[in-house]
Amino acid sequence: GDSVAQQGIETAVLEKLVGRAAGREVTAFNAASPGGGIGVNAAIVEQLARQGRLPRVLIVGFATGTVSTDITFQEIFSRTVMGRIFTGCSVPMPFGEALDCHLSDASYLWRWRGRLPDVLQAVQRPLPRTDDTDALHLRRDGFRVGRGRSVTTIERQLERADLSKRRVQLASEVRTSWRWLVSVARANGATIIPVAIPDTPTMTARMEEVQPGREELYWDSIATLGEDVDLPFVEVRRFGDWWGDGMARNFNHLSHAGAKAFTRQLWEVEAFRERLLGGLEAGDP
Repeated sequence: GDSVAQQGIETAVLEKLVGRAAGREVTAFNAASPGGGIGVNAAIVEQLARQGRLPRVLIVGFATGTVSTDITFQEIFSRTVMGRIFTGCSVPMPFGEALDCHLSDASYLWRWRGRLPDVLQAVQRPLPRTDDTDALHLRRDGFRVGRGRSVTTIERQLERADLSKRRVQLASEVRTSWRWLVSVARANGATIIPVAIPDTPTMTARMEEVQPGREELYWDSIATLGEDVDLPFVEVRRFGDWWGDGMARNFNHLSHAGAKAFTRQLWEVEAFRERLLGGLEAGDP
């Protein structure tokens, strides 16, 4: 998933809940990335499968922003060195970029040309710490811990925010990347559990004013994505009674306390529990 999943599904809580139900120790890692989108997720899944390290169960978090664009993969990630290592040169790109991509695959000297000082500096000096940025702490298990704020503060954030780019419209490239992710996971024997995460109640109410019918469009998009790959989503339509002050970091992301509560709510969904535990018992992919 993207940042909504990274800050919304609490890995440590999930490990304990699953381990208790399975009667053994399990390990979970939150591989979601801010703004990553489904294309980035699919590239990561393919790379893990290539290395023989794909987990037994993949929980893929979708949010309103996830269904609306895959631009991070198309315009940014696929053109980085890591993106090209993960995806090769299969992503459509201008001739010059395609030539550079193939030459980079053929030669490390070409890939890192002109960057030798940067490489030496990275080797000689400790890498900068980036686990604490934007009032967030990135844990070793991939989860990002955020501090909670009051609902009143969240409402004030919404009043100042530019919401014009948060309209929901199912993007064709998202459907393409989703089919890619699922096909790779299935080919390697992994169980996929797509989870539809709702917006915060504060954001839902405000966005219905900006784009009437937005919430219905989101859930219709989720249904379409499920039909595309014959895989029903686990849908959490509303946050539980736990929602309130301190449960969100901003209008779009849960705080640490909110993530703990949401993960417990997700675990209470029978379909989610059954598919997760069944995937663990199915054996290694």
